Amino acid sequence: MSIISESENHYERILRERDELAALLAAEKATRNSIIEKGVKTEREMVEVREENDILRLDAQREAEQHDRMVGELEKVYKERDEAREQYENLKLQHGLWKDGNILCVLEGAK
Repeated sequence: MSIISESENHYERILRERDELAALLAAEKATRNSIIEKGVKTEREMVEVREENDILRLDAQREAEQHDRMVGELEKVYKERDEAREQYENLKLQHGLWKDGNILCVLEGAK
């Protein structure tokens, strides 16, 4: 083998190794870019999920506040109902007394 053929083989080997390394580098860059892209997508998704959670949390808070207002109104209605029942029972009692003449007797005795 001559020196020229050996140097050509060495040159071809160096070119082949360079091309292989260039291909590996391109593959590594593609992988890195893919990872970065996935990371950005993941980060965007996380931001979107956080925003959705914030919206849902606000909705739940509004619902809880509405519930509390409704419970307060319901308690007022129950109180009014109970007072009305008590007044009704008192009126029934007074009517029964008037009907029996018990109040008339008391009023006549007071004169």
